[in-house]
Formats: sequence, C-alpha cells, structure tokens
Amino acid sequence: MLFSRSGFKSILCIIIAVNTFSGCKKQKTVTPDQEITVVVSSPVTSHWFGFGFNQYPIDRDVSGNDKTAWNPNNWAIDTNRINYIKPSLVRINLYRSWFNPSGIAGDYDWNSPHMLAYYQVMDWYKSKNIPVMAGLWGLNIDNDQAYYTGSGQNSFQRLQTDLFTQLYITKGYTNIKWYTPTNEPKGTGMAFSEWSQMMHNTYSGFHASGLPTSILCGADSWDDWTKLAAFSNGADLQGYDHHYYLNAGSTEATSGNLQNAFKQILSAVKAADPGVKPVFLSESGFCNADSLDYWYKYTPSAALNPTTAIYGMLAFDYGIQVAASGQSGSLAWNLGGFDYSKDSGMWNISGQSTGNNLRPWFYSWSLLCRYFPAQGIISQVTLPYTDARMVALKQMVGNKAHWSFAIVNWAVSSKQLKVTVPGWQGGLFSLYTYSTSAGAYGDGSSLGLKPQSINIANMQSGFPVNIPAKSCILLTSMDNVPVSAE
Repeated sequence: MLFSRSGFKSILCIIIAVNTFSGCKKQKTVTPDQEITVVVSSPVTSHWFGFGFNQYPIDRDVSGNDKTAWNPNNWAIDTNRINYIKPSLVRINLYRSWFNPSGIAGDYDWNSPHMLAYYQVMDWYKSKNIPVMAGLWGLNIDNDQAYYTGSGQNSFQRLQTDLFTQLYITKGYTNIKWYTPTNEPKGTGMAFSEWSQMMHNTYSGFHASGLPTSILCGADSWDDWTKLAAFSNGADLQGYDHHYYLNAGSTEATSGNLQNAFKQILSAVKAADPGVKPVFLSESGFCNADSLDYWYKYTPSAALNPTTAIYGMLAFDYGIQVAASGQSGSLAWNLGGFDYSKDSGMWNISGQSTGNNLRPWFYSWSLLCRYFPAQGIISQVTLPYTDARMVALKQMVGNKAHWSFAIVNWAVSSKQLKVTVPGWQGGLFSLYTYSTSAGAYGDGSSLGLKPQSINIANMQSGFPVNIPAKSCILLTSMDNVPVSAE
C-alpha cells in the first residue's frame, strides 16, 4: 500500500479521460469528455526481479561459428550496450563440452578457450554487480538415465557440484543469483520423474559440499512442468523459472490474454507450494520462432519478424503483462543473437542479417529494463480496453520515491489519459515514446530514444498523458530526482 507522510493509507488512482475511437472489437465506448476512474489494486505480490535477457557468452564470426577469443570491437559493442540497458538479471549459457569434453565427471579443462571467453563475460558482470542466472546446456544425456539420475563419483550430481564450486568458490562469482541444472529438460524427451530425481540429487550434492542451495530453481521448461516442480521438488527449490514463447500470428499478447496465462501458472505453482517463492520467466520470446527464414515462410505477415517495429511493441506489451500478472520478472531471448538459425537478438554480433545495427525491439525492451528495475513495487492498472494496458512501478528512495508508468496502445487512434497519484507531489519526468511510425526509433546506430521532459506540478492533482496510435509510452522520474510524498 501507499502511505502519505501523515501515515494514512492512500490508493493510487488513474483517472482517464477517453476519446471515442473505432477499429477495435469488444472495447468500451465512452464520450470524449467522460472521466473514468480506475483504482489500482494493492501492489502485486511478488519478488520483483525486473527485466533482463539471455546471453550467449561467446563471440561469433559472420558464419555464426564460435570464436576462440572476443574481438575487441565486438566486446566494446556488447558491454557499452549492456551498460545502457541496465538489466536486473541476465541468464548466460554454459555448455558441458566447454569444460568436460570427455563426459566423465571429475575430468575437467577449466581453462579451455571457451571457458576463458565465458570467464571474461562473467568477470564483467561480477565487476558490475549484476545478478546472473547460470546452468548447463547441451548435456547429451538422453540415453544415459543412470548418469543423470544417479549419484556418486561419475554422475551428473558430481559434475554440477564440481562446476558450481569452480564458478562460485574458485572464480568468486557470488553474483550468481539462480542456478537451474538443465536447460529445457522437457524438450529432451526425458520423463519428469527423471528430472525430479536429478533435482533431489543436485540439492543433496550442493548441501553436502556447503554450496548455497538458496539459488536452485526449476524446472526451466513449460506447460505443466513448472507446477510439477513445485509439487515434487518444493524442498529442493527456492524459485520456479519457466519459458513462454508467443506463437506466430497469435493475438495472445495484443488481446491481453497473456497476463491471464501468467496468472494461471503462478496460481498453479502457489497451490502446489504455498509461500513466497518467486516465479519468473527465464526465457521470454515474442514469437515461437528464432529464425528469420521461419518468419518469412510461415507467419501470416512476412513483415512481422525480430527486425520490425511491431516486434518491439509485442516485447513491451509482453513485459507489461508479466509485471501485472504477479510474476517476478522476465528475461528476453536474446541479446546479440545465438547462432545462424536463431537470429532473434536485439542485434546480431556475428554481423549476419542486420548485423550490429540495433533492432527496434532493443529500444522498447531497454526501456523496461532501465525503468522497471529490481526491488520496485509493481501495481497493476486496469484500463477499460482490450487493446491497451498499463502498469506502474514505485521505487522507494528513503522517504521519497521514483515512479514509472508503462502503457501500450494497439488501437489505430490515440488515447488520452489523466493520471492521478493521491499522496504524491510532482517533479520532472521523462516521457519516452516508442512508435511503429517509420524512423521513430532512428537508424539503429544510436543508443536509446530521445525523451521529452515533462514537469508535473502535482501527481495528486492529475496530469494528462497522450498515447499515440500503435505506440508505447514510458513515463518515469528516474532520470531526475525522486518525488516527495504530500
């Protein structure tokens, strides 16, 4: 809840003056001068981690092949852009073959070329104190159940314990906030019972070795595996992560139904494991396809791909619905591309496709990362539309606070809102507008969108906000000084 200086509880309200518009089904029609009061519910209950991304920690050449060392120019590009994005959490790939090519637990090459490149990335995040999510990919153990579900000298339990000791103790990567043992186990064809036994073993191995068990999460999959993990492995896990990709051509995001899907996942987990453990998206995809070839062949609109402005709107709307659902955060797929067939990055560090030019969705997603950071207090704002959504964040700074508001409008005409925040004074805000209009985000060579400075006299008295057609708005005080309470 919000408190004024006198100590009385107050409620954040959004007063909306709405212009009638056409072109959207199921919308509520109101007269131009009618004011609608929308009362924000109590703050969404979650451990808010904020927004971030997945990152492949190895440089690549123009054919998509791994390099043995980071090109200094590519390294400067990545780190400069990550500094701007300010992610609250980053998930970084790590493959067993990079340090354990023999496949025998206990036989490691901790200083292979791939591991040295990986350490360079991890060292940088450590120096910035940015939380990291770690875990193993590409295990190739589908036909070796005994290795995966067993314990002892040559087992997956020992491999993980040794790996985490190397990362957390030897290398000092204590900024590892979450560890999930197996990337997308549901997709390997294994049974859930196999994953569940592996997770029990992992917990036991970490506990016996004195490693932190508070960072273990799962099931890093989709559908019912998240709920099953909460039901069967609640004693092993302190968080639940899952993946969710929008299907090509789906209206799940634009209709607002995505938020309900996230709420249902959250409810199912809480029913299986009551308490305050976070549930978050460790892979968020704004279409269920990575390859641009897929987009051009199979989507209803060939123009809808990760290089288009509409994709950036999907990303922004996706993030709004994650925050409003009560889940704890969202990590986009992905930063700078992955390999030749998976080209959904905010740019492509290998130089393929649009290369290092920033794609439109960089501009929308970086707004959420920068201005909806970890530890903020999220409040859902219910608008009387099916084609527009809004969410608010309050971040306390002593007895003052920063405020951020994110709004998306899919309609073919603009919307006029009057926003009031009872109990809070005004200040200088930055207004960022992400639009599908041609050239609205520049040529992809410069960082960030240029904001408009808005001087809000008093939030309690209300202030107008215009959301252009097919656009996203982010209004924040975080570029300036925090706001005082009344």
